[in-house]
Amino acid sequence: MNDLKIFKKSKIWGLRTVVDENIEHWFVASDICKAIEIKDTIDALKRLYEDEKSRL
Repeated sequence: MNDLKIFKKSKIWGLRTVVDENIEHWFVASDICKAIEIKDTIDALKRLYEDEKSRL
């Protein structure tokens, strides 16, 4: 597993991501929810398929 990286799209928020051994990018759900103004991250995660989420 590679190091955690932060992508800055604006001065207001950044998106953290991890690149796994398959060169796939995994974004931190709370960062995405904050960026698109979703208040309940846990509820948002319940809507994802199992292969779309991971605890890296």
